[in-house]
Amino acid sequence: MNKIGFSASISLLKQNGSIRANEINVRNWLSEKKIRPADYRDFFAIMKSIGAEGLAEKCWNFASQIDKAHLLAGSRIRKQLLRKVLNSDLSELEQRGELRFELAELEAKPLLALRVVRVSEQTTAISSNQVNKLFELEEDKWLG
Repeated sequence: MNKIGFSASISLLKQNGSIRANEINVRNWLSEKKIRPADYRDFFAIMKSIGAEGLAEKCWNFASQIDKAHLLAGSRIRKQLLRKVLNSDLSELEQRGELRFELAELEAKPLLALRVVRVSEQTTAISSNQVNKLFELEEDKWLG
C-alpha cells in the first residue's frame, strides 16, 4: 500500500473483484481494529492483490471464526457491564466525571465510563491518531 498509494491500490482491488474498494474502506481494512471486510469478494480481492488467492478461503474461514468469537466476547462483556452499572453507585461518575468498572469475573481490564457534559452542535475534523483517545478541550471554545 505504501509503495503504490491509495489510488493505485483501490484500482488494483477493483480489478481483482472488490465491490467496496474506496479510500475510506481501504483505510478501515488496514486498521488493526478490523478483523476482515464484511464481504468475501473484498477479502478475496485483497488476497489476490497480495498474491495469496490460494489461501483466501482458508484465511476467510479463520477470520470469520475470530470475528464470531470477538462478537460473542463483546456480548458477554456488555451483559456483565450492564449488570455492574445497574448495581453501582453512580454518584462518583456525577461528581468526578468518570468511574472505573472492574469485570474481574471476565479477567478484563477496567473499563472507564465518562460523563458527557455536552455534545457540540459543530462537527470538527480530528486526525486519525486522536480517535478513541482522550484529549483536553479548551472549555470556552467548546462550551461557549
